[in-house]
Amino acid sequence: MNPAIEPREPVFVRIATGLLWLLLAFAVALALLLAFQAKSINVQGGWGWLMAASVFIAVAVVVCALCALSSAISLAKGEPHRRRSIAFLIVFGAVAFAGKGIAVGVVGGLYASYQESAAREAAKPGATHKEPALPPKVMATPVTALDPALLAHLRERGFELKPVAAGDDGRFEWLLANIEAGPGCEILTRIVQFAPGTSNQAMRDHMTRINAASMLNEQEGIAMFYPSASYKPDRGGNCDGWMAKSAQIATSLSDAFLSYGQPAIAVAPR
Repeated sequence: MNPAIEPREPVFVRIATGLLWLLLAFAVALALLLAFQAKSINVQGGWGWLMAASVFIAVAVVVCALCALSSAISLAKGEPHRRRSIAFLIVFGAVAFAGKGIAVGVVGGLYASYQESAAREAAKPGATHKEPALPPKVMATPVTALDPALLAHLRERGFELKPVAAGDDGRFEWLLANIEAGPGCEILTRIVQFAPGTSNQAMRDHMTRINAASMLNEQEGIAMFYPSASYKPDRGGNCDGWMAKSAQIATSLSDAFLSYGQPAIAVAPR
């Protein structure tokens, strides 16, 4: 009599199934975290939602690739549950292949989110902002009093700026007073002035080291950080209205700021 052949244990099928359960557990944990942090994420501009979605997509792509690999090994070893292994291999292999570029894009998205988050944190009232050490020839100081000509220039283009104390150390931020982003929500920016004679490259290098979204007017030697929302809980409401208009306002403000000091273009009469 031939000896009985013991069936193989479906080890790699179980590994693939276990990975799927781990992905499900990760999704539930991430959803609970976002549910508890939803208010804080909205106050900070909503970038947390993008970061969470990006992380989940990247993790899902990796898990799908591992599931497809485990299913392929299971088929090669002749384990039971071949239909399940074939289904896993086809479905998760296709998902991993389709999402191979997403994981790379997630890295860029997370870095961009980090830059925006750094800019918002730096612009919060009372926040401690430590700038990296500068070369001796580069001097950039926070602006506490704007040139009336610049204020008028921005006002003509729809932006009313008013100084707001940012702490007890004499620092100021600038409130976009005519931007309505919801009850209890203020839209703030900061401006720095470079010392006369600072080269354009030195100014660019300085703003790059700060690593926060900003606009640089090289002609006038001043830089402005992109506006961000600051929530005042004691006033009620929230900053939900800012997300819908932030990109448009930031673009318009950048155009207005960068056009300051530029020579006017003469238009010939018709």
